[in-house]
Amino acid sequence: MQSLVQSPTDAGFVQNPYPFYEKARGLGPFFLWQDYNLICTGNAAAVNAIFRDRRFGREIPPEKATPIPPHLAPFYAVEAHSMLELEPPRHTRLRNLVLRAFTSRRIAALGPEITTLAEELVAAIPPGEFDLLQAFAQPLPVRIIARLLGVPEDIAPDLLRWSNAMVGMYMAGRTREVEDRAVAATQAFVAFLRSYVEERRARPADDLITQLIAAEMEGERLTTDELITTPHHRQRGQDAAGARNSPGSAGIRCR
Repeated sequence: MQSLVQSPTDAGFVQNPYPFYEKARGLGPFFLWQDYNLICTGNAAAVNAIFRDRRFGREIPPEKATPIPPHLAPFYAVEAHSMLELEPPRHTRLRNLVLRAFTSRRIAALGPEITTLAEELVAAIPPGEFDLLQAFAQPLPVRIIARLLGVPEDIAPDLLRWSNAMVGMYMAGRTREVEDRAVAATQAFVAFLRSYVEERRARPADDLITQLIAAEMEGERLTTDELITTPHHRQRGQDAAGARNSPGSAGIRCR
């Protein structure tokens, strides 16, 4: 197996990582990325085989897990309930409960709203040069998420800011400052959403939070912590698309 050296925080790589990825793919199905000290692949067949192989998974075996530093405990307390980080049977239970809230009717009803909002954002784009991410690609999903959750749409910038800070935990070049921002954002997000969950328990409405509260399967319901984590990982999923200096963001997978 051949190895490659490429700093994931190099400005040139961040702006255009594809030449490196093409070079990596030319070495065969696997290569050692020395900067991460990880075996990686950019080969579609290899990635597909790994994803389908039950010997691989998301959760670190307890005997290989490293202790969580005390200052990061609030962040990982939320991640502990994320479907993105779980395997069956916990993943199966959460997924089945969440799917009861994401009905086909609710998803179909979003179509016209998304179209209208997209047209409004396009119409508001200023003449001349502009940042497409800031003007369109970021506000569209986060405002739709706010509407779906049933929280005030003017909280959308806070949702985006919190998500950006939390995703920093999965990007290259993580520092204590980045960690502290992620923890602060996690605590603010949890406090905000916990208050909305309690409000919807008392006064149900036609929104996703209410539907998640009501979701039930064989007598099981989502706990408050699970309810909080579900919107977080959906927001994190859309925000992670911008994490271009993450090794897995453009077709490379590492283990």
